[in-house]
Amino acid sequence: MKRYLAATTLVLGLLVAGSASASNINVIGSVSTWAEEGNRDQRVDDKVFTFIDRSSNWTDFNNLDLVTLTAVPELNTANLTVTLLTEAVGGGPYWLNYSVEIDAGNGLYFGGSRLDSSVFVPPTVVTKTIYGSLADLQNHLSPLLTLTSLNGDPDPEFPPLYLDLPHLKKVWVEDTVTLVDETSILSTFDNTFFQTPVPEIDPTSFGSAFALLMGSLSLVERRARRVRSFLTAA
Repeated sequence: MKRYLAATTLVLGLLVAGSASASNINVIGSVSTWAEEGNRDQRVDDKVFTFIDRSSNWTDFNNLDLVTLTAVPELNTANLTVTLLTEAVGGGPYWLNYSVEIDAGNGLYFGGSRLDSSVFVPPTVVTKTIYGSLADLQNHLSPLLTLTSLNGDPDPEFPPLYLDLPHLKKVWVEDTVTLVDETSILSTFDNTFFQTPVPEIDPTSFGSAFALLMGSLSLVERRARRVRSFLTAA
């Protein structure tokens, strides 16, 4: 489904099984603020998001972007939201590199991902590539997953649980934005990272797990819309 919005938001969610009690928010500031020495490790709930060097070409957005981490503990989700990127008109590729790590000892593992985007002026291309190590990211070797969203179409529309992935507590991500025409403007792109509570999933429970995943995704998307509406009105 294509969506064309004036607000610019990047949402990265971590969806896992389990429960917690209260919501929380961590407003980092601009990507350039996140990139400052001593400020690169940012926590929300039991996840740490770490800025990785080589994202400096994000400065074409004139540092007007706003990075916010939001946790939805009852679903064990965490969103990385970047707004106000409409200063980038045409050009690219622009990239943003970061890692996402789950606290050790909680029995949760990386289990898959989804990429979605919205645009203000098409055409746009957003690609997310996920790696199992920093060296693989830096050398663009052996990606675990590569997803592409064209002009607001999500990839995949209904994400499966990736049962063949290695059981990792940490992944390294490169998001790449290409604004194809001189007038192209990206409005939103959303990253969702799914977690599995144990290293292996019983195939007989896949149906119920998938239904829970889709219901949780719907709730996360509604929350993301409320965040975008709030930031647009502010």
